[in-house]
Amino acid sequence: MIHCLITREVREGKEAEFEAAVRSFFSDAICDTNTAGAQLVAPVNESSRTYGILRSFPDDAARDAFYASDGFRAWSEYVSEFVEGEAVRKELNGLEAFFRDEGPAGPPPTWKMAIITWLGVNFTTTPLLLVLMPLLVGTYGIKFPFDNFVFNVFVVALLSWLVMPAIAKLFDKWLHAKPAKPAEPSKAKQSGVPKFLAIFFDSKSYEPVRDRAIAAFALFLGITTAMLHGWPKLVGAFHYFTKAEPWRDIDLVVALGLPFPAIMATFAGCIQFFCSLALSVGFLTRINSIMVGSTLIVALYWNAAQGKDNQVALLYFAGFTLLAVINGGRMSLDSFINQKKVFA
Repeated sequence: MIHCLITREVREGKEAEFEAAVRSFFSDAICDTNTAGAQLVAPVNESSRTYGILRSFPDDAARDAFYASDGFRAWSEYVSEFVEGEAVRKELNGLEAFFRDEGPAGPPPTWKMAIITWLGVNFTTTPLLLVLMPLLVGTYGIKFPFDNFVFNVFVVALLSWLVMPAIAKLFDKWLHAKPAKPAEPSKAKQSGVPKFLAIFFDSKSYEPVRDRAIAAFALFLGITTAMLHGWPKLVGAFHYFTKAEPWRDIDLVVALGLPFPAIMATFAGCIQFFCSLALSVGFLTRINSIMVGSTLIVALYWNAAQGKDNQVALLYFAGFTLLAVINGGRMSLDSFINQKKVFA
């Protein structure tokens, strides 16, 4: 299967006519055996007038026949009054399907897509290896290669519809970064302050650094909490309920005098794992920070009652309190959701 992306710059005020012409052409070409699908990608913000058209073809011959056809030539002439400049066509190599771009430059560089895909694969396979594989092999007795087939179904599904779209939105600014335009001299430069210190004197220089710092801090804090604290609790709960093995977190809940110790310990593990993972990508940052922080209050109380060192718990609690106050910043998933991006 071959996928091609065409971008067109639409004239101001002609957006509705262009969209109608594209959809009409889609309907007319629905029986064309040379094409295997098409999709119109509208601009993701109001300031842009660049549209994308994604087309799929079974092979090179079908692609060449379609773009050389009289129908495509006639349609191109018809929409010429709605667009500016020439069409930009680029063949996608597979990874770019996750990284649709609104600009005429097309998809981002391959090395950036490779990094984001690596992150997505790791975020997907690591929890599945720890949760799904023990269930398939140990609980249900599914052997190789059938366990691998089932495992990969979950990996592909999560990557396609959840993980990759979320990560692509989270890193959208970095993926589609444009060369910086020469900026007016800031007060810091006028005063002779070195460039690397400008963020302390120029608020505009500080904002992008702040957003990246918040995103990096949330990612680090969420992943470490999920893997070092939430995941061990879930593993303990799994062995407790399936194999009746001892679980020290239940003893802690009992010592605190809380009811339903097994349920409470499992609930704490779910909060520290799932809420921390959601927080790491900036999803419902404030709510998840409060949820995870509330479990740390219990840890602080227990450590104080037992005379244990509270430094680590205090640092984690301070981190989640900070995120609850400042929120996830403009690079968080919450920010991208609130921008109300519209795709046709």
